[in-house]
Amino acid sequence: MPSKGKVSLVAILDPGIERASMEKIRAIQLERLKWTFARARKSRLYQRMVKDSGWGKRRIRSLEDLSGLPMTTKEDLRNSYPFGAVPVALDKLVLFSHSSGTTGKIIGIYHTSGDLETIAIIQARSYFGTGIRKSDRVQLMISPVAGYAFTKSLHRIGALTVFTGPGNPRGQLDLINDLGVSVVFGQPSFLLHLAEMQPDVVDSPVRIIISLGEPLTVAMREQMAGAWGASVYSVFGSTELAAGFAECEEHNGHHVPWDAFIVETIDPQTGEPTEDRGEMVFTTLCREGTPLLRYRTGDLVRMDGDASPELYNRRTPYRHLYIRGHFRCRR
Repeated sequence: MPSKGKVSLVAILDPGIERASMEKIRAIQLERLKWTFARARKSRLYQRMVKDSGWGKRRIRSLEDLSGLPMTTKEDLRNSYPFGAVPVALDKLVLFSHSSGTTGKIIGIYHTSGDLETIAIIQARSYFGTGIRKSDRVQLMISPVAGYAFTKSLHRIGALTVFTGPGNPRGQLDLINDLGVSVVFGQPSFLLHLAEMQPDVVDSPVRIIISLGEPLTVAMREQMAGAWGASVYSVFGSTELAAGFAECEEHNGHHVPWDAFIVETIDPQTGEPTEDRGEMVFTTLCREGTPLLRYRTGDLVRMDGDASPELYNRRTPYRHLYIRGHFRCRR
């Protein structure tokens, strides 16, 4: 059974990506940006947007061209529902996820089987960075759609997964103790409720908590860590992102998988690019079912390229981009 002690993160899961040179990073991003742009413009949404922005016959030639592309908004996706943002044949789609937000109008994201494999790969790297290993047993107290995606990534690491969904605090704790569960995924409000209802959870074998689905404040993190006797990691994600940016052992921000996303920041009022803080805008680099170009998330973030290469033996600051805090824009 894994101990509750600290896990060394000197080992990395994907050396070819996580030790890539800056030159290789930029080359891969440019190649994938060209691919994404060519694919996205086959959808009705981007056919219109590309034409209206003057990019009708133009092609991506450098990463700097990205800032000249039109931005995509939540309203664009709502107006494109159900299939206007899909550039592939509908029989290629295998999973649909959605959110409605405050308007009640659906924002839908579709995935192909290739997309699900990509998500599993990048999520496995993220969870490996939190200290999850093959010897761990992971209990998923989350929704079925999220549980499916996380299960695939955890299986790539080799961990045993136990899907329970939320609810039933006593039953959750019984499973944790019976199976020797060492990692739990769940929303912070439920995990705090479970600890309040079952205070002996502090004596359970759980050593890592992955908190997701709700904002995690400093006070909530400290309360949860004390109540469970475990390290708490936050994951930044959304339906549109279809992936989670997790913290590493330093708990100093959320790592962006540079080979799957390009992240920018803009002034939320003017839409002009900013250096390292502002509204988060992302472009997918590998997605087939619903590729997104310069998608405005409405989340205010700060990005930091500071690295700790001695901890990871990684040579590139791109893997160490941080998103420190996220607060919804009022637009």
